[in-house]
Amino acid sequence: MMNNELMELQVAFDDDNQVFSEGLWQLLKDIFTQQKSITLNRNYEIPKDLALQLSDIYVSSFNAGEELICRPQMKSRKAKSLLIAVCNGLNEPKVKNLPHCLRGCVFVRRTESIESIRDKIEHQWAILSNKNYVAETDEKMCLSCFPVRLTDVEERVATYFYRGFSLGQIANIRGMHVKTVSAHKRAVMNKLNLASSAELIHIMHHWAPNIAQKESHIMDYRKKKLPVRKKEVSIDSGPHTVRVKERAVQKSAPIKVANQNKKETVFNILMKMCRPSTYTKESWSEALPLSVMEWPKTRDIADECDDSVYVARYWLTLLEKEGRVRRVWARGVRWGVQPFTS
Repeated sequence: MMNNELMELQVAFDDDNQVFSEGLWQLLKDIFTQQKSITLNRNYEIPKDLALQLSDIYVSSFNAGEELICRPQMKSRKAKSLLIAVCNGLNEPKVKNLPHCLRGCVFVRRTESIESIRDKIEHQWAILSNKNYVAETDEKMCLSCFPVRLTDVEERVATYFYRGFSLGQIANIRGMHVKTVSAHKRAVMNKLNLASSAELIHIMHHWAPNIAQKESHIMDYRKKKLPVRKKEVSIDSGPHTVRVKERAVQKSAPIKVANQNKKETVFNILMKMCRPSTYTKESWSEALPLSVMEWPKTRDIADECDDSVYVARYWLTLLEKEGRVRRVWARGVRWGVQPFTS
């Protein structure tokens, strides 16, 4: 990159803070004007995708946790280009665990001193200008890269938290202890280097598909196949072998039904959840002040996952948040509700 001929470097900024961007632009001109053979040209109206491919120096703002997730657009940036990431998170970025496409990136903070930013930029530019430096190809970078991924349970806990449920409500939906839910939430924050719940909600809002398992959207569980573990039944177990085996499969496997029958199935589960042991079969419907017609007409909760029990708990928690029902603790009631009385 360094030679005796006049070299013009293209510079692009992707930062909403115009005051900081202008100050960094003046600092870059001050750094590179010391080398008489280099001039800088700032591109203002170039598209973001094209700016990554053409810019020799690219400045972008990084929110908390964004330096650890897969960002496919970074693969298209120009070889031997200088990437400057302006960090907005409270924690220091984990430079050792960066994806391959972000290796060699210069991380600066808005509160950092000018001398520190200058030293980082000059040091990284000296490395890129070395004739022996060879940039990795896109294929090599992606094949050997392992960005941060969340487990299946961590995805669901983070999704419910992003939708506004408290840890106690998530525990009711998932059938877990509230401390277990809190541990999963803390594990997500540690993986993504987050310091607060606000940073978790922000990264979920913008980068949920990039941290989900198997490149699938974090809020879509329809394509996930849960294992069915059948309980072994001996041959000499009596004449009711088939019935016992069917019950064992039903207990160990999630309840999977067709989309057209899922609403009725969830409604039946709700009645069983809210039915005290003293209720008769004729009074089942009186224990639940709802009907199938009251199913939310918004995005179908039934599409969230294949387990109808989780769907039922999710629905009850939504209704509790809306103030339509409240939980009661009675003998024989697993997750009881009763309507508010005015």
